[in-house]
Amino acid sequence: MKMSMLLGLFLFGDSCWLLGAEKSETLTMYISGVECPACISMVKLSVDEVKGVSELKIEQRLEGVANVTFDPKSATVHQVAQAVTDAVAIHGKPYEARMELKVPAYAQHKPAVDAVFSQFKDLIEVNVMDAARGEFTLLFQPLEKGQKGLDHTQFAEALKKITPFTFVFEKAEGY
Repeated sequence: MKMSMLLGLFLFGDSCWLLGAEKSETLTMYISGVECPACISMVKLSVDEVKGVSELKIEQRLEGVANVTFDPKSATVHQVAQAVTDAVAIHGKPYEARMELKVPAYAQHKPAVDAVFSQFKDLIEVNVMDAARGEFTLLFQPLEKGQKGLDHTQFAEALKKITPFTFVFEKAEGY
């Protein structure tokens, strides 16, 4: 059984985010290269192969927005991102999944937050969108077959020790 995961903004501390809970989670991912319904089909086929994913909804916009629901005990967000990259690229360029992160108090906690980002540098690339507003993009490093990659719950726990934050969440109405 597959669960929907929203890729993009996922709110930590929200009632739907229960660390240690034995439930599925939904995250939002933004997917570059999704230009047509066939692109959506290719991404869905690839992500459907990830054990623990129960649902994927993708909406084609200027950039694809995907809501993915999955069991974090069976799969990681990184494995889902890798499945997006591994999908057959209809228009030649591979699809790329990213997440967005907001750390409103980044300026006050910059050294500590940057240290957390550094702890995960082998798994994700963190790009600053707007430092004053604490807005970042998370890009996933390639995984080798069998690797789990970034466990977003560990990443979240490390950040929560410093300051409140959220993953960006958008509802995808798509397929």
